[in-house]
Amino acid sequence: MDTTDTVVPLVPDFHCLACGSDEGTVRIDEVEFEYGRGDRTTTLVAHTPIYICHVCQAEIIDKQGERAKHAAICRHLGILTPMEIYELRNKLDMSREEFAELTGLGTASLARWEAGSHPQNAAYDRLLRLLNVPGVVEALQGMVDAEEDHAPKLPQLRSLEVSPSLIEQSKHFELA
Repeated sequence: MDTTDTVVPLVPDFHCLACGSDEGTVRIDEVEFEYGRGDRTTTLVAHTPIYICHVCQAEIIDKQGERAKHAAICRHLGILTPMEIYELRNKLDMSREEFAELTGLGTASLARWEAGSHPQNAAYDRLLRLLNVPGVVEALQGMVDAEEDHAPKLPQLRSLEVSPSLIEQSKHFELA
């Protein structure tokens, strides 16, 4: 594994999990890790920040390092990385809710994809990539607008107040 020359002398807000020290440095390493199972296992590389404690020399990989590994997995699978999904949504100047309404995707799924907790499947990745094609966003917005114009009117429902007599009546209810 190669270590780059990038070393920052002191890391603000550093806290060693091993000894409790608050003095440490960070370097960026090319970290190799295994991805997949069985005969489909492959070795991937992620440029990962490694935090080094000045007192006990412990080496720590944090969430940023895990994000770097997730991005390496996404590149290996040929799907958009969490940052690319986030940047796509921002390029369209949409909130997560607006983006979900436009695409029909769930806001929870978008949040997981952008956070890197779960990768999107190939079909959703294709949908996301199509949003970069000129005219696609406008076409989808037209579909959303048409759906709103033709949405079925739901009947007004009324609620019943539960009373002892209603409970008694329900005990004797039968379908005809």
